[in-house]
Amino acid sequence: MSANDKTGVGAGSGEWRTPPELWVRLNRMFAFDYDAFASHENALCKHYSTLEGTFNGSTRDGGPSRLSAATGLEWVTLGGEGRRFGNPPYSRGFLARATRWFVESRNDFDISVMLLPDARDTVWWRKWVRPYATDYPIGRVRFLRPDGTLGASPPGGAVVAVYLPDWLRNA
Repeated sequence: MSANDKTGVGAGSGEWRTPPELWVRLNRMFAFDYDAFASHENALCKHYSTLEGTFNGSTRDGGPSRLSAATGLEWVTLGGEGRRFGNPPYSRGFLARATRWFVESRNDFDISVMLLPDARDTVWWRKWVRPYATDYPIGRVRFLRPDGTLGASPPGGAVVAVYLPDWLRNA
């Protein structure tokens, strides 16, 4: 990802950790039980997904899961319940896949929340965020590097996007 990519945080890895103070506030509000975009080192919930698959603690989750043919992303269904959090890598191609996946799988969870760049002028935002999520701008966020040290912030602000299942959205 280039340093001038307006949805990115600069050159290098797409693995930027959610700042602890932001995580605490969001988790207090939503009580998450699934971290959808994690590594083994930075998972914020007991249930989490990495590029290698879905895990329960440090072991591969043997519970019910689904694989999206459209996005290639796997997720644990938690029996159609649960509260999902996602801070996806901010690369252009992955953001579109990640938000599409949240939309397509929103009925597998009670609520799904994503931390996204405020990129309302992009095609992926208009297609996968605006029609399905309520978004709350939170300004610029300073993410942590994979080693836990304070890193850069994206050039623009961030939003908390909340996706509800159809049964609740249409109530």
